[in-house]
Amino acid sequence: MPMSVRELDETYRRTYRRLIAGVLIVYATGFLLVFTLLISNPRIASWVTEAMQAELAITTQPAEPQPTRVARPAQSMQSVRND
Repeated sequence: MPMSVRELDETYRRTYRRLIAGVLIVYATGFLLVFTLLISNPRIASWVTEAMQAELAITTQPAEPQPTRVARPAQSMQSVRND
């Protein structure tokens, strides 16, 4: 039996709400898992800290200047005619 537009709209809204709730639950579970690992094992926290410091150190240090390249004068071009 065909559904009315109103019932179809309510079904889509319910489906999207469930999908959004499911995605939020998955992300929250992952966040809590990572958080408990960081709290329970201090070595992991120090690894994360060292990695972040290394990443920031790379981006904040200026790049070393490249050596200056001197341009050579252009060589004269000769055209050859084929008669």
